[in-house]
Amino acid sequence: RIEVRPDFETPEWKGLDLERPTCELTDQHVDDHLARTLARFVPASSVDDGATSGDIVLLNATFKHGDKILGSFEEESVNVRPNLAFGDAILSGFDKLIEGKKEGDTFSAKVTLTDSAAEEELRGKEVDAEFTVHEVRRVEIEEISPTMLDSLGFGDIGELRGFVRGELERQFDYHQQQSLRRQAVEKLTEGADWDMPESLVRRQTNRELQRLQLELQRSGFNQDQISSYMNASRQNARATTVRALREHFVLEKIAEDIELEPSAEDYDKEVALIAEQNDASPRSIRARLEKTGQMDAIRNQIIERE
Repeated sequence: RIEVRPDFETPEWKGLDLERPTCELTDQHVDDHLARTLARFVPASSVDDGATSGDIVLLNATFKHGDKILGSFEEESVNVRPNLAFGDAILSGFDKLIEGKKEGDTFSAKVTLTDSAAEEELRGKEVDAEFTVHEVRRVEIEEISPTMLDSLGFGDIGELRGFVRGELERQFDYHQQQSLRRQAVEKLTEGADWDMPESLVRRQTNRELQRLQLELQRSGFNQDQISSYMNASRQNARATTVRALREHFVLEKIAEDIELEPSAEDYDKEVALIAEQNDASPRSIRARLEKTGQMDAIRNQIIERE
C-alpha cells in the first residue's frame, strides 16, 4: 500500500473576488514594536503608572474550574499584547484587560480550554483565570544611550525607528498575504473533502509547524512572537494539518498546470530573509535547512505564495 495524491479536476482559480486588507502604520505602532524589540537587548525599568501596550508585566495567575484549582504561576514575564497564549488556551483582548493596571491590582477573565487540553474532561470547558500584577516594566525609547545604539548597529534613534518600521511592514505583508490566501483557498477547496491517511497526517503535522516557523522568520517576527504563534498552532495542530494538506494539493495542482517552479534566486531570497531575522549568515542557514530536510518546505512556501 502506498499513499498517493488525490485525483481531482483543477478548480477554476481565475477571477476570484478577494478583499485585500490595508493598514496605515502609525508612529505609535512603531514605538510599541520598538519597545518589544529593545526588550531583547535593553533592560526594562520598573514604572509606577498603569500598564499599556508594549510594556512587560510580571504576573501571578490562578486558573480554576469551579472550586478546583487547575494550575497557577508566579511572577511570569508577559508582554502586553492583544492575545495571551497559554499551553491549553488563548486569552483574547488581554491588552484591554490589563490596560491601566498597576502593581498590586487584580483582574479576572474567563478562558475556554482547547480540544487538545491535557485533561480530557475539561476540553472545550470555560475556566476562571485570576491575575495579580506584580510589577510593570517599560523600555524608555528616548533614553537609549548612543553607546547602546552603536552596539545595536544604528547611528541614531531615527535610523533604529526606520529599521523597525521596515520590520513591521514585512509583518503586515505576511498578514495581508495570509488573508488573501485564506480567502482564495476557502473557495478553491470547497469540494476538497478527501480523507487523509492518518500516517500522512502524523508525519506532516511536524512539517507544517516547521514550515510555519520558517514563514514567520522570513516575515520579520521575533522569537517571542514566533513562540506565541507556534503555541497557538500546536493547540489545533491536527485539524490545521489536514486543512493545510488539502490546500497544498489544490495549489500544487494549479502550479503544475501553469508550470510554476521556484528559481535559484527565489531560494536565495528566502534563505537571506531567514538569515537576517536570525542574525546568521545565509550559508549557515542554508546548510541547516538542507541538513534537516526543510528545503522542501521552502519550495512549498514559494510555490503557494506565488
